[in-house]
Amino acid sequence: MRILLIHNPKAGDRKHSKKQLTAGLTRCVHQTLYHSVKERDWKKALKKPVDLVIAAGGDGTVRKTAWEIIGSGVPLAIFPLGTANNLARSLGFSAPVDEIIQSFRCGKGRPFDVGSVRNSSRTEFFLDAAGRGLFADCFPVAETRGKRVLPRRNNSPRTRRWTS
Repeated sequence: MRILLIHNPKAGDRKHSKKQLTAGLTRCVHQTLYHSVKERDWKKALKKPVDLVIAAGGDGTVRKTAWEIIGSGVPLAIFPLGTANNLARSLGFSAPVDEIIQSFRCGKGRPFDVGSVRNSSRTEFFLDAAGRGLFADCFPVAETRGKRVLPRRNNSPRTRRWTS
């Protein structure tokens, strides 16, 4: 099987290297192409013909990868390496990476729905949740600044701490 591995080496606890991930796939006789989402041209790799794309990272890596392959017909698998892994868990990717790799031999693909929201100028896709209003309006601002929306206040147990 020809696999494209899209990896975020800074996801979660960072205890997952390119070498570890590709070695696991190679042991199972998979031809693996590797790209880090931290590389400028990682999206170009998605134009190559592959049998499977794996998003190795957290929810952000999964979202970025899925956006690029929506409608291509190429299946997506997830290595849940992030902190929350909400999307991975909701789709059943909660096992350790080695077990997920083993499941490629006998596992079956399952379709899942991708939602879309359209306004007069564009269409946006979502995988597991959609929101609107003030909270949703803050996300684009936070992404362009590269910071979280709410600043760190103090160490009070009632105060949420948002860190980058």
